Amino acid sequence: MVTPDDAYEYAIRQFHEQPMEKLVRTVLTQTGHNVSEAARRLRVRRANLYYYINKFGITRPDNS
Repeated sequence: MVTPDDAYEYAIRQFHEQPMEKLVRTVLTQTGHNVSEAARRLRVRRANLYYYINKFGITRPDNS
């Protein structure tokens, strides 16, 4: 059973994750998906950036 507290925590998590996903996608696009440069611009460790890339299902665009 979902409690009101669970619903509140889920809503707060979504509120914070949506802007983060947009930010990560934007910076990766700006850097041509150069993870090292994107991490520098975001001021996070590369490992943390890879965590978000995996979490949000971000893939490198196919340049075929």
